[in-house]
Amino acid sequence: MIDIMTEAARAGGKVLLSYFQKELQISHKTSHQNLVTQADVESQKIIQATIVKLMKAKGYQEEEIGFIGEEGNLRVKGKFTFVIDPLDGTSNFASGIEFFGVYIALLVDRELQAGVMYAPVFDEIYFAQKDKGAYKEKNSRVNKLELAVKPLKEQILGTYFTSDTKKRDNTNKKVFQLAKHLRGLRCYGGISGIMLLENYCNIYVEGSPKLWDVAAEKIVVEEAGGKVGDWNGQEISLHIDQPHQSHEVIVCHPSQIKEIVRLMNA
Repeated sequence: MIDIMTEAARAGGKVLLSYFQKELQISHKTSHQNLVTQADVESQKIIQATIVKLMKAKGYQEEEIGFIGEEGNLRVKGKFTFVIDPLDGTSNFASGIEFFGVYIALLVDRELQAGVMYAPVFDEIYFAQKDKGAYKEKNSRVNKLELAVKPLKEQILGTYFTSDTKKRDNTNKKVFQLAKHLRGLRCYGGISGIMLLENYCNIYVEGSPKLWDVAAEKIVVEEAGGKVGDWNGQEISLHIDQPHQSHEVIVCHPSQIKEIVRLMNA
């Protein structure tokens, strides 16, 4: 399925690049900081159409295929459910900043099995299948991914300052409390997970990601040797029947999550 997901992510990325750094039609969801553009919507449409086309070409029936998309398509049915974030990092994208991506996860019989994270500007694909490791593809070269382990005082913390006003104050409090014990703090926004996979940052904390924000990232990071846990250090449960549920997320090396939780709550 990785080949199907990769082709679909590239198709979505091509749509995004056709709009990038050009005048956009921007609307807002819950606040002026929670954006959606025509690029988000068109990217999701082409991703879904590409998946259906390629799945049917391999002999699967359309009735077997379900989708959960950030831009409103919730068709949870069948054996295969694709969770799509057609533009992770919309604020970056709308501001002409290169840090945005396309994320696609696959659940088979409701179990997370594969994920693809694509950075269109850099043409870099990060992908994983359950129990098969995580990899990066660039310029037709594929390299295995592995999270680095460093002392906390040498680590960079990546984050995203949420537009969810109900979550913002507590998230900021936790982030700044943790950052005091680290080398520094960077707000990468939409591709903080990719920055972590590249070992540019070593910890990622966010207070309100939804299913489509975290599903692909979870399997790719964990197959690269990382941990995606909640703010208590416990496993995150992804419920496809509750895609709008917010998660409080720590992404890091598993050997350090207990200490990170302690420092966040110190």
